[in-house]
Amino acid sequence: MLGSRPFLTLTRWYEWGPDKISFFLNFFFFIALQNRLFSSRFRYDFFVLIGFLCTLAVYGYLVNDLGDRASDRLIGKRNVFDALPSGTATSVFILVLLSMFFCGTRFVCQRWFTALWVSQIFLATVYSLPPLRLKGRGWSGLAVNVSAQFTLPTALVFAAFGCFPSLEMILFAVCATLIWVAPEMGHQRWHLKMDRLAGIETLAVRQGYDQISRQYAFCLGLSRFAIGLLMVGFMVGIPWVSMPAIHLRLPSVLPLGVFYLILIRKCQKVQIPGPELSSANDPYCLEEGRNPYNILHAVFPNIICPFYLSGLLMCHEWHNVILVIFLFFWVFPTITRGKLAEVLKALFKREK
Repeated sequence: MLGSRPFLTLTRWYEWGPDKISFFLNFFFFIALQNRLFSSRFRYDFFVLIGFLCTLAVYGYLVNDLGDRASDRLIGKRNVFDALPSGTATSVFILVLLSMFFCGTRFVCQRWFTALWVSQIFLATVYSLPPLRLKGRGWSGLAVNVSAQFTLPTALVFAAFGCFPSLEMILFAVCATLIWVAPEMGHQRWHLKMDRLAGIETLAVRQGYDQISRQYAFCLGLSRFAIGLLMVGFMVGIPWVSMPAIHLRLPSVLPLGVFYLILIRKCQKVQIPGPELSSANDPYCLEEGRNPYNILHAVFPNIICPFYLSGLLMCHEWHNVILVIFLFFWVFPTITRGKLAEVLKALFKREK
C-alpha cells in the first residue's frame, strides 16, 4: 500500500497541484459569479470536476514517464515505471483511468464536453508516446503540450457548466495558453542539457540556449499581457457592485486590477531575462528568493486571484466557505515553509 506522500510523489502532485489546478479555479469561480451559481449543486459539480481535472493531469504525467523510460535510464533520471514495482505503477494508472471516467460521466451530457475530453487525451498521448511522440518535434511539441495542459482544460471547465462556446471561454482559453507557454518553455530551457544527452529534440534543444532564452523572454512578456487580459475579463464579466456612499457602481474585482498594476510597476525595475539570465531575474527560479516577477507570474494568478474570487462567492452565499477552505488546504504547500514571508518581503522591498 502507498502512503499519502508516496502517492503524491508518484502522481507528481507537487508539479501540477498547487499551481496549475488552482489557476483553473479562477474559471470555476468566474462562471459561478457571472451566472449566480450559489447552490449546493454547483459545489457538488465543483468537486467532481476538480477530481476530473486532477485525473487528466496525472494521466499526462504518467504517460510522459512511460514514454521517457528509455531516455530517463540513459541519463539516470528517476522514472515512476522503473522506481516502483510494475504492478504498483500499473494499478495506479488503472485507478486514474477509472476515476477519470467516473468523474467525466457527470458532464458528458453537456455539449462539446466529450469531444474536448477525447481531444485532450489524444494530445496528451501523442505528445509522449510513439509513433508520433511530439515531445521531440520542436514547436509542434510545445504547442501540443500547452494545449493539452491548459487550453483544452480551460475549455472543459466552461463546457462542464454549459458555457461552451462563449466569448469569455475564448478569451480565457487564449489567456491560459499565453500565461503558461512561458513556464513550459522555461522548463525546456532549464532541462536543455539533460534532454540533449537523452536525445530528446525539444524546442530548446533545436533552438539552442541563446535563441530559446530570447523566446522565453518574449513569452514572459506575453504572459504578463495575458494576465492583464484576465483582469479585464474578470472586470467585465463579473457583476459590478453598488457603492451607496458615493453613488457609484464599481467592478467587484477592482482590487485585483489595482494590484496587477502595482506589480507591473514593480516589475519595470527588474531586468528582463535574456541569454545571460541569472536566478535573480527569472520569475520561475527562486535560488535568490522571490521577486516581483515571480509574484506576478506565479503567485498572483494561481493563489491571490482564486482566493479573492472564492471570497466573493462566500459573500454571496456563506456555504461557499467550503470552497475557500478547500483552496487554502490545496495551496497549503505553497504558502507555508516561509514562502508567504518571502512574498511579503518581495512586495514591500524598497528598490535601490
